[in-house]
Amino acid sequence: MQVYTELLPPTAVTHALCLPFTSKKAQNLIVVKTSLLQIYKVKHLPHVPEPTTNGVNGHASDTQSTAENAPRPRSKLVLIGEYVLSGTVTSIAGIKAMNTKSGGHALLISVKDAKISLVEWDPEIYSISTLSIHYYEGDDLQGAPWAPDLAQCTSYLTVDPSSRCAALKFGQRHLAILPFRQPGDDLAMGEYDPDQDSAGPNKVDGEPKKETPYASSFVLPLTALDSTLIHPVDLAFLYEYREPTLGVLASPQEPALSLIQQRKDVLTYTVFTLDIEQRARTPLLSVSGLPSDLFKLLPLPLPVGGTLLVGGNEVIHIDQSGKTTAIAVNEFARECSSFSMVDQSDLRLKLEHCTVEQIDKVTGELLFILDNGDLAMLSFKLDGRSVNSLFLHRVPAEQTSAINSGSLTCAVNLGDDLLFLGSEDCDALLISCERAHGAQQAKKRSHAEMLGLEDEEEDEDIDDEDDLYGGDAVITKAVTSVSQVPGAMSEITFRIQDSLINLSPQGTPTFLPSSIGQRASENMSPGIDIVVATGTDNAGALSFITKGIKPNISRTLELDNASDVWALRMKSATSPQCDNVLIVTHTSADGIESSSIHSTNSEGISERTGTDFEGGSATLNASVLGGGTRLVQITHSEVRCYDTDFGLAQIFPMVDEETDEERKIVASSFCDPYILLIKDDHTSMVLKLDRKGELDEVEGSNAFKSSEWVSGCMHQQIEAQHPLIYLLNAKGTMNVYQLPDLSRLVYITDLRNLPSNLTENGVAKRLGSEQAPLVEIMICDLGYSNEKSTYMIVRSEDDELAVFEPYHYPASPKSQMFTNDLRWRKVSAVQPSSLPDTRPDEPVSEPKRPLLRYVANCGGRSVAVVQKKPVTMIFRESTSTVRSIQLEDPETQALTSINAEMCSDGVLTVTSSGLINVSKLNPGTDYGTTGWAVRRVSLKENIESVCFHAESSAFVVATSSKTNFFLPEDDWHPEWAEENIAFRPQVERGALKLVDPISHTVIQEMIFDADESILSMRIIDLEISERTQERKPMIVVGTAKIQGEDYGCGGSIYVFDIMQVVPDPEHPERNKSLKMIAKEDLRGPVTALSEIGDQGLLIAAQGQKIMVRGLKEDNTLLPVAFLDVQTMTEPYVLRVFGKSRSHMEVLTAEFLPQEKQLFILVADDASNIHVLEFNPEDPKSLSGQRLLHRSTFHTGHHPTSMLLLPSNTPPNATQPATDIDNDSDEPATLTSTPTSSILLTTASGALALLTPLDESTYRRLVALQTHLSTILEHPCGLNPRAFRAVESEGFGGRGILDGLILKRWRELSSQKKIEACKRVGEEVDVVRAWLKEIEGVLKTGIQLTASTISHSSTTTQLNQKPTTTKNNPQSYTIPIMCCSPTTRALKAQRKTERYNRKIERYNRRHGFYDDSTNIVPATNVVLVQSPAIEARENVRDVTGPPSYHAVMEAGRDTSVGMMGDEGYGGFVAVRLAKEEYAAYKESKAVDEAGGAGGQLVRSEKS
Repeated sequence: MQVYTELLPPTAVTHALCLPFTSKKAQNLIVVKTSLLQIYKVKHLPHVPEPTTNGVNGHASDTQSTAENAPRPRSKLVLIGEYVLSGTVTSIAGIKAMNTKSGGHALLISVKDAKISLVEWDPEIYSISTLSIHYYEGDDLQGAPWAPDLAQCTSYLTVDPSSRCAALKFGQRHLAILPFRQPGDDLAMGEYDPDQDSAGPNKVDGEPKKETPYASSFVLPLTALDSTLIHPVDLAFLYEYREPTLGVLASPQEPALSLIQQRKDVLTYTVFTLDIEQRARTPLLSVSGLPSDLFKLLPLPLPVGGTLLVGGNEVIHIDQSGKTTAIAVNEFARECSSFSMVDQSDLRLKLEHCTVEQIDKVTGELLFILDNGDLAMLSFKLDGRSVNSLFLHRVPAEQTSAINSGSLTCAVNLGDDLLFLGSEDCDALLISCERAHGAQQAKKRSHAEMLGLEDEEEDEDIDDEDDLYGGDAVITKAVTSVSQVPGAMSEITFRIQDSLINLSPQGTPTFLPSSIGQRASENMSPGIDIVVATGTDNAGALSFITKGIKPNISRTLELDNASDVWALRMKSATSPQCDNVLIVTHTSADGIESSSIHSTNSEGISERTGTDFEGGSATLNASVLGGGTRLVQITHSEVRCYDTDFGLAQIFPMVDEETDEERKIVASSFCDPYILLIKDDHTSMVLKLDRKGELDEVEGSNAFKSSEWVSGCMHQQIEAQHPLIYLLNAKGTMNVYQLPDLSRLVYITDLRNLPSNLTENGVAKRLGSEQAPLVEIMICDLGYSNEKSTYMIVRSEDDELAVFEPYHYPASPKSQMFTNDLRWRKVSAVQPSSLPDTRPDEPVSEPKRPLLRYVANCGGRSVAVVQKKPVTMIFRESTSTVRSIQLEDPETQALTSINAEMCSDGVLTVTSSGLINVSKLNPGTDYGTTGWAVRRVSLKENIESVCFHAESSAFVVATSSKTNFFLPEDDWHPEWAEENIAFRPQVERGALKLVDPISHTVIQEMIFDADESILSMRIIDLEISERTQERKPMIVVGTAKIQGEDYGCGGSIYVFDIMQVVPDPEHPERNKSLKMIAKEDLRGPVTALSEIGDQGLLIAAQGQKIMVRGLKEDNTLLPVAFLDVQTMTEPYVLRVFGKSRSHMEVLTAEFLPQEKQLFILVADDASNIHVLEFNPEDPKSLSGQRLLHRSTFHTGHHPTSMLLLPSNTPPNATQPATDIDNDSDEPATLTSTPTSSILLTTASGALALLTPLDESTYRRLVALQTHLSTILEHPCGLNPRAFRAVESEGFGGRGILDGLILKRWRELSSQKKIEACKRVGEEVDVVRAWLKEIEGVLKTGIQLTASTISHSSTTTQLNQKPTTTKNNPQSYTIPIMCCSPTTRALKAQRKTERYNRKIERYNRRHGFYDDSTNIVPATNVVLVQSPAIEARENVRDVTGPPSYHAVMEAGRDTSVGMMGDEGYGGFVAVRLAKEEYAAYKESKAVDEAGGAGGQLVRSEKS
């Protein structure tokens, strides 16, 4: 009973495409990140410098673009929408479909298991709309029984360039053809103009026909096209054919490099023309004998045409007549193929996994991005329409220095000399290709010119002399212009314009205490940073991921009882560009409020006295008007206006003109020169500052004055001349007025139900009395200064936020009024705080203050702030949707920005203790992309593993780099020494680095041998002394030594310690050094390491063995036990405890204890999570020999690691309970058992959490998930239940819940939320608490221990805490871990029952039992291997089968705490009295760890 929740969305870009999607003239970038679909537009911006964020979210390019005066404006990616798909996308393609709602193209999306979704953009709802979904996963299409499954085959999509059909290759050799209707199908080609024919063939009486844009699809095997297409490599539709024409690269034999001499040049390129109506094909040409390493087929448009075939060692071009032109790019091409090629082996290029994209549509030049990030250009030498030769050359490194890319998955030409590069290993980049002026003039003739030239050559009749000279002149011109291309291309410079952050692939995470390197608040709860290795090669980095914001506190202002603060900029000659005024509201312990005004300087602040500033009242809001000439202070009873010397200029009291009754201000909003006021009688007032600096009331209509307003704000669009006033009344209706005319209502809509889309004059269809009323509204611009977007934030009475984004339908020009055709769509729903508001209670007569605040400049960006403990900040990056993130300090209750001499681009935070902290957001941290604080430290190397050494407070990082491979010296192979190749293979070379956690500098680096790489690293608590049994955390490293395929792979185990040394005075952080303690060479690679037991031993997987070792005092490693098939040693035993029935390729595994059950989570190579249970009491387990398969869940992402996270707090918070028998003053509480969760890292960048649930919560969430799956609209028509379901042996088991579906409950309208809660029988607040539980376990922080930080084991430490019993007020629980007995001990097992009775009598006689339970169980007992315990009289005898190390709660209601029957056993908690515990410590009667000695010897005391 678990729930799977994605904490971070996937970030690795797998597919990308450019097409006009949202409109006919748009150029949209479609990006797919495994199962996340994102739609972007490219926005060209004037060159405006932005804050540098060190490579996060594209702002890294600002530093470079500022230094280099780019001649063209910068470009930026702007997210339009993102959609989570219930499927793993395998391919995307654009299609020109008929009658789309937007007028643009439609999008084809293929997912695993042979499904195709056809989607379009619906401008009415400003979202995607699914047109159809096509399934081809029937059993009748799978071929022979021995054929591989769909999941094991690669499927990809290709579309005809004229959008006449699409083809999906799926399975082993199946092809699905999906035809599309086009205008030319019914009318003569070229005679139909849809713009001139208003009632064309697709219309009836002027109305569109109700027909689908596609026709019936059909499936055929590739062998139906040609019997030799048995092993397809790639296929694609070709350009310049009147009918859909398909090019196929395939072979009758499976290409294999291991059989290169027998299967050399077995590939064949075949071209077929398809007749869609007749379902027939016509072969056009076939080219055989192609190299076996070809892997990509790339159709080329004009002016080049034909097809480009790319292999690992060569590039081949084939034109429409079958003429081939090829070049070899390295010296291995001639050894792997006999195909005729031009030798360019001096390039030494590796084209495996390269990405190719056309960079120039005029010349047809192609850009090759290699697997290591290098760039190469391919140009063509044309003779008319024929390709004479190919020229491939590297792009100089100085022209690509800004691009730090690695292996790419896709490249897209966006036009305007822009390229998008997607990757799974590094950030996706938007780059510009800037040419020099001379290179621009050297471009080839255009497509139209080439066609015109061909017409002239075909139609004109010229004589032989004209042929001889005129024709040659034309050819020479063409050849000359192309030959200039290589020189011209050297003038191209690539610059980064924007980027998408990527956190993949992720390694095993470690933890860093949040207090390290930070000055935290005294009241800050202990938290953690998740530190995970991300990226590969040059993009390798350490990523620090935190759920909360941790500003760097520079100073604390000592002010009494501060509760709110404003930093303002008054007009001043000394500091014209700085905030020079600070207004503070104070709230005493008895609730008395006051205000103070201060001046800022480089040293801090100084209070201004002797002014007319009103300090006896609380300041509700403050701002400057009139260009900084007037300071406006708003209190409950009046509006006060001050001049630049803080002299009182005007007082505007809140008095009813008709009744002379004093009113109080409850809300206000500023928009120079206007002020909007909302009073406690729900009336509004607008004041305007005139040129004389005086405030006057703006006259409005009776409706404006008399309506019952509860909230309001003012906002002015950039293009507008006057601001708009947005007012929310008590009924939940929003009215909009435009200043200065308040007599005319320009827009109205109903917000009560908070639906997904809002329209003008829209009224909620269904309303219920249970929904919380709306109390606050704010319209603001979020984002950076050069790219902001307008959003509306609505807050309900229960503090739930709904964020809406405006759009116009039909689309209106910017010159029109903003409210014309205005609509809103909900983009986010936020529950800002889970902590109660502990601010001083306001009197009943005092209305509650607004919680929403707009901060115009917070570290260079505009954000919205929810001022409730802890403060929540709402961010919006241009490449992401709206995200919310809380401050880590739970006592922070107010926040504002400050840009003063003492702190530039900083923030002021007010804590509940009345302190004001001056701090800054980390400029290298990204907040808005994922909703988590992400900070990356680049190491520019591939990071294999990372651990945090708590004792020395340092990171230990295992890295690898590529180095050339040389064959070893061997007397039996003297020819190896004569090997002479320039293009050498490369292998990984390991290195161990010590990194400072504060400065992130490398303190020390230890480089291993050239053929040795690090496979595993852990920090393990090893026993370093056999006499004192002292233990110390050591760095244990497992390596592999690779010397070629003719040698066996060896390995070593290293043990390092971190010593304190005298540092360099200039580098005080270098006071640590790695010291090698022990090393042992092995015959196999060491692939895994872990701590086992509690005796300071380590267990290692080496080759085919699992070995347990201990560190001796002479710094050697002593083997104590091993497992090799069924071989055992004495007296230590390792035995298989239980096995699963199904066979799978395990990527990672972890234990998950839940109550008194032990689950094992296993992730396989198919992205599935299997839940296995070890339960010897279940008859199906065969006494524990069989692991019970409980459920299987498909994640869609390849898990790279699992980590058990202990939780400090119960899953359900402590709740007060009524206890009539409770005589104490403290209230009774209901607490549940603390639960642990599993943190999953993935190869796609997604970070997930798997949380156990109790029975009651699980049942209700199952009902909620079922209900949501029925009522929600799923993008692309994909079924989430089918996506997560996996056929397994766990029939009838309880499945894992999908947290993505459960979190979509927030997308519902208010009424639908209530209806969904009624279906599960719970209140809305309870469901909110559940959602916070399944996605916010890390918010509370984890108490870090040495074991938790170092990850030496996924188990928690054994806690020997004194417990209180009835007869003995202070006793101790000592867990003893046991395993299967040896042959000698098996004889003693027959005496177990007799000795158990003796132990029971002994325990009862000494008061070891109380009235309620037999024995106090030991918690967090680790199941490990230990020696047998011989049964002797007066000695507690424990026997039972062995187990792997795990965390489990021991102690069931049996006589001596034994768990299970005779076939199980092995766990017992022996409780000793206080004096016996002391004797135990002296005589060592009981081995505390149980892993090495493990025997209970005779002791008089025990």
